[in-house]
Amino acid sequence: MAKHGPSRGCDICKLRKIKCDLRHPTCSQCQKAKWTCPGVPSHAEFIFRNQTDIVVRNSQRKRSVKTRGQKTDTSQIHDLPPPLQDRAVAFFIHQYVSGTFDSSASVQRRGIHEYLPDLLQQARDKGPLGTITAAAGLAALANVGKSTGWKSQAYGLYGTAICQLQAHLSDPDRMRSDETLGAIMLMSIFEVGFAHLQRPPLTYCQVIASADMDSMKSFSNHIIAAARCIDLRGPGQFYNGGKTSARLFVQLRRIITMTCHQLQEPIPHPLQKWSSWAECANSEVEPTSNRFSELNGRLALARAEIKHKSITCPAVLSAILLPIDEMFEDWRRTLPASWAFKSYHSLPSANGQVKDYMLQYDIYPDLYIASMWNSYRCIRLLIHESIIAAIMKCNSREHKERLHGSLRVLKAMADEVCHSVPYHLKLHRNSDGRPSDPICSEDGEKLPIPGGYLLFWPLFLSGMLRATPKDQREWIASTLRYIGQQMGIQLALFMASALEKVESSFSSSETWFIGEFYPS
Repeated sequence: MAKHGPSRGCDICKLRKIKCDLRHPTCSQCQKAKWTCPGVPSHAEFIFRNQTDIVVRNSQRKRSVKTRGQKTDTSQIHDLPPPLQDRAVAFFIHQYVSGTFDSSASVQRRGIHEYLPDLLQQARDKGPLGTITAAAGLAALANVGKSTGWKSQAYGLYGTAICQLQAHLSDPDRMRSDETLGAIMLMSIFEVGFAHLQRPPLTYCQVIASADMDSMKSFSNHIIAAARCIDLRGPGQFYNGGKTSARLFVQLRRIITMTCHQLQEPIPHPLQKWSSWAECANSEVEPTSNRFSELNGRLALARAEIKHKSITCPAVLSAILLPIDEMFEDWRRTLPASWAFKSYHSLPSANGQVKDYMLQYDIYPDLYIASMWNSYRCIRLLIHESIIAAIMKCNSREHKERLHGSLRVLKAMADEVCHSVPYHLKLHRNSDGRPSDPICSEDGEKLPIPGGYLLFWPLFLSGMLRATPKDQREWIASTLRYIGQQMGIQLALFMASALEKVESSFSSSETWFIGEFYPS
């Protein structure tokens, strides 16, 4: 510290400005003047003394002189960073929301979660929708940045959202709200996509959030409960709820349908019942989508029968599934012109290194229609993969023609899914047919790819087929890895790793996604 005062003399001598002889316990000057000497400070007290007030006073004096000499530079003032939960919500909306939800817009483009920003603004404070959105966004951020701390916080928010949702479900009015149904739907996204934990000990919440095959089965049982919530909402969700309720219903119907196919169980009756109501009450739910949902109900019922009756005969299996497959083909042939997509082709390379599935890309009217096309392709993949599995188990030559026909369907549907990749991920093709680098904004950052969330399941299904060549499977794996890294979807990374480890085709125990009963 800086030295203060002329000497170590007592305070009286310093005040009188005379030299102190430093005698103890009383100095000579105080004794002669008959003053009470306060004593001479020790050497330690002289060195270690409190000078805070002096330093503060000097600092204020210098600051006042500088202020009079020049103006403050406001550009040096930095805003505080937003709270972590706000950053998580912003990341989720940036990466997972796409489409037009403005009724005044000239062109309405349906996408994914396009209703979420408005729904968040209308939601109550400390409600489940805002909490689960923050949890999903924080989990995705944790996966992108590989932050275990953020992942732990995401699980904490998820647990809070469950408690808030339970409170909503116990209230008859809030149970029927769009916020409650939206929270259930976003919980399915968190459970499927984001977190990956080690094995035991696992809580219920952790099981459904783990990105592996066994925990995906646990998740499937969880999402079926959402159909009960739709049933309790009644017809008012279409007549009074408006566009938000209709789009929530359509998106949740897609998730529940996919889950029923994985469980090989019938689609819940409430979902089929309210689909017909939705078509009559709201133009957002069009007849084309409802017809597709109706056919999915027939297929789910047929596959449930195959499972429970343990039907393995190729002839019987084909007799059950092929008529339904033809119904889906009729649905495709009667699609309106507004559902048509445009295909663009590249010339084959001279060295033949660019494969057929890379020489075409398709452009769709919007993400919703693109996802419906891929759902149709996945349905046909499920049907014909099941037929092929039964034929190969039987090992009979009489079904050889049927086998080749189903293999052609698998090849065509898998290629068409691959052709949709550039549209979903905002890519385009180079002159040699290879995908370009991702499109970037003006500041060099990659643009968000909300379509990746709609794409990774069809891609994974295409990659796991026995008819998919190794090079195509590797290309699908690299695409899944890009989706997982860009969007923070842990399940997509898990899928990529699973595809990369396979040399030929998957065994029956690994293709559970086709259904619980799988002939092997």
